[in-house]
Amino acid sequence: MEVVILFPHFFYCGNRHVKGDFDYITGKLARLSDENKRIISEQYAEVYRYHFNKKEYREARAEANKLLHNFVEEYGIKKSDVSKARTESNNDHQFKERIEKLRRSHKTGKLSILDMADRKGER
Repeated sequence: MEVVILFPHFFYCGNRHVKGDFDYITGKLARLSDENKRIISEQYAEVYRYHFNKKEYREARAEANKLLHNFVEEYGIKKSDVSKARTESNNDHQFKERIEKLRRSHKTGKLSILDMADRKGER
């Protein structure tokens, strides 16, 4: 049995002064379908690693998190949809079913590194 982890391989883990991004990333990924989680996890790690390897540590975190935020806003379920599903559900099982149905109903992202470069040039 193959285990698939739908989470970026590289991200900011924090230090004694600054909290890491694990909770932020987890919260954003919860709003995506599994396919979109896979897509953005790969792209997040690539963006983070690209800047990190250039010793642009703050940019690594900022750009990767901005990418994740924008991707979730375009391809993920909205917070208001989550709230509505929670109020309309009688139990956790029903709530999880509604959320999964919402996730599957959203389009699959196709954002690539080249798309990001084009968008950066538009600024």
